[in-house]
Amino acid sequence: MKALKIVGLGILSLLLVITGWGYFLGMSLDRTVFSLSYYEGLLEQEEVDLQNIISEALEEIEIGPEEKPEEEQDEAMIPGMENLMQNIMADSLDETIDGVWVEEQILIVAEDILKLAKGKKDNLTAVIETEKLEEDLMKNMENRVKSISEEELLEAGVPQEKVKEVKDKFVDDFTKMMDDSPENNGLEMDLPAKIDLGQTMEEEITPEIKDVISHVQMFHTYFPVLPYIAFAIILLCCCLLAGLWGGLKWFGVAALLAGMSYFSGLLIARSLFLTPMLTEAAEELPVNLEMFLATGSFTIARMYPAPLIFSAVGLAFLAGGIILGKKQRF
Repeated sequence: MKALKIVGLGILSLLLVITGWGYFLGMSLDRTVFSLSYYEGLLEQEEVDLQNIISEALEEIEIGPEEKPEEEQDEAMIPGMENLMQNIMADSLDETIDGVWVEEQILIVAEDILKLAKGKKDNLTAVIETEKLEEDLMKNMENRVKSISEEELLEAGVPQEKVKEVKDKFVDDFTKMMDDSPENNGLEMDLPAKIDLGQTMEEEITPEIKDVISHVQMFHTYFPVLPYIAFAIILLCCCLLAGLWGGLKWFGVAALLAGMSYFSGLLIARSLFLTPMLTEAAEELPVNLEMFLATGSFTIARMYPAPLIFSAVGLAFLAGGIILGKKQRF
């Protein structure tokens, strides 16, 4: 009979460890990808410089007027002028798209998506205002065009005697572009006054994505309750098999084992696997390695509290079972 009790307590302890790991995994998700504070903290990381990311991204993008048919191209166009126009547009966008503004929009969108994922709303409703963005872009382009230096024009291949003429033409072309006429060299500023996330993403949300959202909503419905019910049942069974104080000790040891094993796994993953994996990934992706590593470290650090708190609870149960059990004997 005693052997059967020990086997039963061993099985319950194993169940508690496995249930605990599942609970820690759910808490890890809840404290990272499903938490708005995670994204806020991520954007506050010193290594995450949105303005620099924007600038690097713009350098990779070819921005410029629409390419015209060969027969419509200006035969007198100097080859280097196309690159100069692209640089002007990129500089203007870089000046316009402020890192703080981008951060605000990211958090607005993240909050909206998280509310949908958690079942707090049925549709995406976030709106990104872009009207002022277009106004600022046009002003910055105008300032950038007017501030074209002689050195830039010479580097673009403009002969010294034509520098003033070309600069005046630039300003004149920009003025034509501002009045939104067809003669704007193919460059059209057609930004919407606002971007409605729900309307924009309506066609992108496929039945498969809706199914994923449904499962995520189910997770957020049952996760806050089910693990604690499972813990309570396991604790009750431990007490029935080993008595009140013995059950507390068995439960405490298993909880301590579950928490410390999961926490140790996080430490090992961070020290042995995180840096090599992210370094390899950074080589394949256009991201800064230092920022990538900071993001990974911040993410894993957000997973630490749950197993540590669970271990502390397990230690408290173990200590309570030992101390109170001794007092009852006396």
